[in-house]
Amino acid sequence: VPDTEDENLRDGTYRKPKPGQTFEEWMLQVTTKAVGIEVNAQISEFTLQNHKMMLLSPHILEHKDFQSTRKTALNDATDLACAEVMHTTNRYWWRLVGRRYDLQSWAPDTRNYVDLKNVLNQKFTRKFPSHLKGSEGWIRDALSEKAPLILPGVTLYMLPQDH
Repeated sequence: VPDTEDENLRDGTYRKPKPGQTFEEWMLQVTTKAVGIEVNAQISEFTLQNHKMMLLSPHILEHKDFQSTRKTALNDATDLACAEVMHTTNRYWWRLVGRRYDLQSWAPDTRNYVDLKNVLNQKFTRKFPSHLKGSEGWIRDALSEKAPLILPGVTLYMLPQDH
């Protein structure tokens, strides 16, 4: 990781040995702990913050949202090395090794909201837009074109009182 990659490492002070620190402790600190990388020369393995390096999935590499960045910033690279930064239920986060780019991808939410109990708040009883009150035309004007694009297939409900 270049010194400029991490704000806390830019001044290079992590390279100065601490009082009483052995050479072995110092070497471990500057090559792994401070910068979050480890190179195991015995088995030729490179890890970034305890995550193994791998090639970026062709599925991501060929994704239409990634094409512009790949062509302009990454010189139309066909193979990109990356290491996982974090993996959660619906988000994947990779760091492109040596490129100073992070890549995040979200998986669709697979929960079935119809089957979840207490998801629908019983206070919201008026269906939008069919049960709007006369003074609520502004809500229809604001949402009628946008709601189907943002929330396709979702039925909106409103509180009983005037808005």
